[in-house]
Amino acid sequence: MTDCGPKALTATMTSGRSPYNAYLREKGYEGDNPWHDFANAGIEEDGSIASGWIYSNGGKPANIREEDLETPWLTPRDDPLHGRGRT
Repeated sequence: MTDCGPKALTATMTSGRSPYNAYLREKGYEGDNPWHDFANAGIEEDGSIASGWIYSNGGKPANIREEDLETPWLTPRDDPLHGRGRT
């Protein structure tokens, strides 16, 4: 059985195999795992990362521009319902 839980996802996202991490780096989001630091995180009042893995942080907005979130990236540009996303 394939492990697809948080540890496996984090391992994939940090291994350099993530096309979304590559996309985020191209957009200027720096770090070993921009998905973790930006798309899956908010910002605490003191400026530290509020991890999206922590339930109590779920209401915080992501630390990323809306157009760079995963949903628009995953949605094809020619999608008639959404009309935006990656090519």
